[in-house]
Amino acid sequence: MTLEELTQEELLTLIGLAKVLIRADKSTTAEEHAAIDALAGRLGPERWESLLREAAGRFRTQGDVMDLAAQVDREPAQRFLYRQLYALAGVDDLVPAEAAILGQLAAMWKISED
Repeated sequence: MTLEELTQEELLTLIGLAKVLIRADKSTTAEEHAAIDALAGRLGPERWESLLREAAGRFRTQGDVMDLAAQVDREPAQRFLYRQLYALAGVDDLVPAEAAILGQLAAMWKISED
């Protein structure tokens, strides 16, 4: 699975969950900025900005994001999203709040965290 193979809803899930993870540790590091910039670069500026606008309009709470994540039903997409989010959380020290979010996703999508 690649970023280009994700559906619009899956991309929105990625964007929303990335924001949730970044906010989880109460500060944004240079490494997190670089990882987000790399993601934006892979999507292209127009698509990135479009996704950010749509996400801002749809996600008022973390629960809104998790509700959309629960609707991601393609197993390859779930695994891809999880790997991307784990990598984002791991660019700096993984804090308990980030680990809890990743744990929720792993349980929801039945992904082993081994």
